[in-house]
Amino acid sequence: MENLMTVLEHFGLGTDFVKAEKMNSGQINLTMKIIYSDDEKYILQKINGSVFESPERVMHNIEKLSSVIPDMKIKFLCADNKNYVRIDNNYWRIYKYIENSISFEKFESNDMIYEFGKIIGKFHRDTAGADISLFHETIRDFHNIGKRIEKLFRLHDMLKSDDTDFFEMILSFYSRLESRNLKKIIVHNDIKCSNALFEKSSLKSITLIDFDTVMPGLSIFDFGDGVRSSCTTENAIDIEKYRYYCRGYFENMRCEDKENYFLGIVCIAGELACRYLYDVLSGENYFSAKTDEQKLARYCSLRKFVVSVVENRKAIDNILAEYEKAAFL
Repeated sequence: MENLMTVLEHFGLGTDFVKAEKMNSGQINLTMKIIYSDDEKYILQKINGSVFESPERVMHNIEKLSSVIPDMKIKFLCADNKNYVRIDNNYWRIYKYIENSISFEKFESNDMIYEFGKIIGKFHRDTAGADISLFHETIRDFHNIGKRIEKLFRLHDMLKSDDTDFFEMILSFYSRLESRNLKKIIVHNDIKCSNALFEKSSLKSITLIDFDTVMPGLSIFDFGDGVRSSCTTENAIDIEKYRYYCRGYFENMRCEDKENYFLGIVCIAGELACRYLYDVLSGENYFSAKTDEQKLARYCSLRKFVVSVVENRKAIDNILAEYEKAAFL
């Protein structure tokens, strides 16, 4: 608690708050909501230094992002002209809580999925013209799927043959994707349902949140993560949900080649499956909030999802073709 008081004082905030409650959102950073007697609310976070080698670079990217997105809703307070403070080798940041906002682990309607797709598309539209050289790579090889699978294959004695076959398939899709030499833009890199805020009453999307992994990358991985997290039913892709998601996303972005988006879905879901399985077999414990049984269950569900995407490719491509055609009219 004493450390908390010091942090708040650095940001010019009072120490007379009425409540400090720990929030469960996210698996990486410690997050707290600070509430004052006048009902002013702030979100305080301690950046996980074991995940991010350079928290300064993380905050640099967020600062640059705010100059790229004209209506950035998340505004970090400054201390000594920086958007973070360092105390006892810990890095802290704080921003004002967005009133009447809510996030969801899972969406309750197709209209919300549409709103989700729309806010991701808007993010990419806003960042597409940014100078990527001004942004740091905050986690090296974050979406180097080939390297991740290569690490997993070093544990070949612990892999079942069908696991190996599955990741060989992912590698073949990833090789096809790499051969396309797609242009990098500034992307979010951690798209999921709970990283979008909605208005409580209208359930209209407000903004994406959690910008720690913002850096140069491929927009199709963000697109694919959005599909993975919002367009499933019983561990399989739900084509009707996917239709709503695409309608929202391509309201703000052009669809220039439908195969890119298919590959983005398969590769990013395959990568996450790889990370969960590797966590169990290697004992690395990156997903420390989950037990090995939960990680294995997550791996199996992601694998089923990928297989369903491949099996439903025609339906996926048909929906994408509508927007691909519209982009060139």
